Amino acid sequence: MIYLLNTNVICAGTAKRPDPSVLTWMEAHAEECCLSCVSLGEIWKGIHLMPESKRKQALSRWATEIEDDFADRTIDLDTAVLKAWGKLYPTKVAKGFNMGILGSLLAATALVHDLTVATRNTSDFPSEVKTLNPWEV
Repeated sequence: MIYLLNTNVICAGTAKRPDPSVLTWMEAHAEECCLSCVSLGEIWKGIHLMPESKRKQALSRWATEIEDDFADRTIDLDTAVLKAWGKLYPTKVAKGFNMGILGSLLAATALVHDLTVATRNTSDFPSEVKTLNPWEV
């Protein structure tokens, strides 16, 4: 199984008190994990919103390392993903499913590439998207 890491999973290691079970899961499945360019954008947005500090500098270095580590396993938004998103997003929103744009882009990426989204927020994803919560494994 190949996992698409949601931003909350990839950032779990930067928490003041990282959950050891999540870190263990990530280490055990490192070669089976990939990222979306959407998650990288979320990470950089968060860093750029921080005031200048040592923490911001450390997180900038960490984000660059993540980019390097996942360089050959980062999935870009392409026509197939955006077509799937164009169908998925309005359909779910019209049915009352509270789905954000970034999460729905991850969902479309997972559907197109037959990936399982690793996330703490499994209920944020529609039922047709396979999910796994590393905090509960």
